[in-house]
Amino acid sequence: MLIKWEWQEKIFFGKNWEILDYMLPNEDIWISYQKVNWRVPENWRIKNNVCREICYITKWKGCFYVENDLFEAKKWDIIMIDTNKKSYIIWKSLEFMVITSPNWHESQSEFINND
Repeated sequence: MLIKWEWQEKIFFGKNWEILDYMLPNEDIWISYQKVNWRVPENWRIKNNVCREICYITKWKGCFYVENDLFEAKKWDIIMIDTNKKSYIIWKSLEFMVITSPNWHESQSEFINND
């Protein structure tokens, strides 16, 4: 099956986070291309209550904070974030692919105070 670039849908979370959602035909998996420009979420951490995430860095580098761990990832590295782990990202002009299983929906994610 071919999923074309033109079939993606743009989703924005604030001024620093752009998500290009590839429209897949089933609920088993979700793929997106994401662009981060500084810190996302801006003042919070995000927790996915349903999906596991695989983040494949395609451009530049970034700092991924998952729970109490810091991962400095660069182009071609992969970050894996398990279900129910709080995280945020800091870097300028980071781009990466995200694959989740099952399909991601905004209602599955929770924004948590940055304590």
